[in-house]
Amino acid sequence: MLRLLVPLLLLPAAPALAQPVEWQAEQWAWPGFGPSLVAEDEVGNAHLAYATAGFPRHLVLSTGGSLALDETQDDWYGELDPTAFGPAIAYGPKDWVHLVWKSAAGEVEWNTWYARKSAGAWTQPVLLNQGQPYGWAPRVVADDAGATVAITNGDGEYPAAHVRAWRVVDAGATHLELDLLPARSDDRIALVAGPALDERHVFSGVPDVGGAIHWARSSDGGATWSTLGSLAAATCGAGRVGQPDAAVAPDGALHLVYGCSADSDAGDGPSVRHVRISGTSAISDVVLTAPGALSPWGELGHGIGRVAVNAEGTVVVLYVAQATGPLWAISSDDAGSTWHPPAQLAPVGGAADGRDTPAIDATGRVFFVAWPDGTDVHFRRGLGPLLGDDDDAGDDDDATDDDDVTDDDDSGSDDDDLALDDDDTALTPPPEGGCCDDSDAGGGGTGWSVLPLVLLAGLRRRAGFSRSSTSGTDR
Repeated sequence: MLRLLVPLLLLPAAPALAQPVEWQAEQWAWPGFGPSLVAEDEVGNAHLAYATAGFPRHLVLSTGGSLALDETQDDWYGELDPTAFGPAIAYGPKDWVHLVWKSAAGEVEWNTWYARKSAGAWTQPVLLNQGQPYGWAPRVVADDAGATVAITNGDGEYPAAHVRAWRVVDAGATHLELDLLPARSDDRIALVAGPALDERHVFSGVPDVGGAIHWARSSDGGATWSTLGSLAAATCGAGRVGQPDAAVAPDGALHLVYGCSADSDAGDGPSVRHVRISGTSAISDVVLTAPGALSPWGELGHGIGRVAVNAEGTVVVLYVAQATGPLWAISSDDAGSTWHPPAQLAPVGGAADGRDTPAIDATGRVFFVAWPDGTDVHFRRGLGPLLGDDDDAGDDDDATDDDDVTDDDDSGSDDDDLALDDDDTALTPPPEGGCCDDSDAGGGGTGWSVLPLVLLAGLRRRAGFSRSSTSGTDR
């Protein structure tokens, strides 16, 4: 009898029938554009910023999804042009909220503003950047001393641009780095903090033929920078690349996503790609979208991806299939080695180019997502699977422990999972012929297996993680 049991244990498990992230229904929608999102690590609230009625708006959404704060001030020198990028927001370890936004200074010129909220009050806005042409894409991350700000600035001849970076302490600019990286005026940049305390990374795109994903790193909170070259895949050599976004994982690795307009790994069509970075080296770069999954994006010609990693190490990438097209989420629970089939989160997930795109961040196991549809900003949450050891006194009766105080019968909401339902009946099925079918059709050679061994799955554990005191935006 024992001889018969051993081979049975080594049989592969049945294919997963549902997404590993349980997505809740949409909870909120407000008129506006350009969402930016950051989660509080300790409390679990989400801070959402976007532009509406000519001004940046700041909302705080509790872990249960309720609206805890809603503020818009007409003295914030607001952003008046909906064709530009929205504001950027960060949350710091002293409960400081940091906001960066743009206001029109001319036909194609922009001012960049910074303000900080502490002890319930906002500082007087600081003008970081005055009258710069085509300076569109702001980003900000925070630490216990202040904030690091990065934006694009036009070089006069559209679309040529570069990245500027500031170190802001006590609501005053203390350092300006000019011409940090080349960029394109209407392409987004990524700014992420960590994994070390004062470590910062900036990624910029130059989405023109033969373009690049440029990378710079700071180890002193943004006071000084070093450039680390380009990360564009050789399979994108004939096409445009850009729209980078990045997040830090529990193991300290960086996860970068970017778009490619003509990717040989995607049948020479548009793609969204995922890069895993350890230290200062890219250790993998794979295509996430199947041939035909994305439609051309007009001038920029590629899809848009956004990424976040929760405390369990689950990676979620959002991407928009086409301009004013569906919003999809794809996830991995093994650091990007394999990916589950995509789930559609919304019929429309972005407006034009990279200026009005989705945002995502995570705290604990919970993912927060905000996305635009051209007129409104929408908000929803998702719960990632529990992958590590569980300290519960008793085990749940489902496949993964949910960290509840009491057992879970899967009949409704968890006791301790922020009111997220454990059943998967509301999950959107993957599209037919999607990237992740068992045959690996159209997978671009990335190995789309979602059939872990029962024995290996039972032994697999992840260590817990608490992010450093730095906090990013739009991860």
